[in-house]
Amino acid sequence: MRRVGWNCLWILLVGPLLFGACAWVDKHAYHTVTADLSVSGPGRISVATRDRRPYVLQQNKGPQFVGTLRSLHYSPFDVTTEDDRPLADGMTQAISNSLAKRGFRPVPVFVSPFESTERIQKMLAQGEVDRAILLTLREWKSDTYADTVLHFDVILIVLDRTEQVIGEKRIQGRDHFPGAYRNASSHAREVVSRAFKGKLEELLNDPAVANALRPSP
Repeated sequence: MRRVGWNCLWILLVGPLLFGACAWVDKHAYHTVTADLSVSGPGRISVATRDRRPYVLQQNKGPQFVGTLRSLHYSPFDVTTEDDRPLADGMTQAISNSLAKRGFRPVPVFVSPFESTERIQKMLAQGEVDRAILLTLREWKSDTYADTVLHFDVILIVLDRTEQVIGEKRIQGRDHFPGAYRNASSHAREVVSRAFKGKLEELLNDPAVANALRPSP
């Protein structure tokens, strides 16, 4: 067989396997994201993210799961966090990054998906903080073949020193990002990171949330 023929055969046989292997190790970064906030500090704010995604609570997926990347034959491979820590921890770190950039003093609090709401609020209230942020993930995952689809349903609340909710914002939906087969993996990493930054800004810059975060006079 001519060299060209062998090359074509190799691509047909090995190409899908390589694509699958790349999908199997694909990772997305959340902990490095920093959103642009409209409100600034100073103020000491504790931050936690609670993962209530049903497949995590049922232990069908680990807390590091962030989505799916599909092979050429549409076989799904899990995408996980870049630092191999729970997605909730990465989101907590991203919110803390964003607050610190605007002069606040964030206090990250990392919690288990199985922690009760009451227990988490008690943990957030420790340390003489001025405010507390609790982000709850009801859904968050990407699904990539050529295009990427992001499914999300998240609620952010702000608590005062007495653990009373003084600000709240919920966003939910399904965002579609057109892509291409050749760079589906890198495209997904880029658009998901950008989308996450945008979602944080939508949550934290909402008037009810931003007003709740402003230091008391």
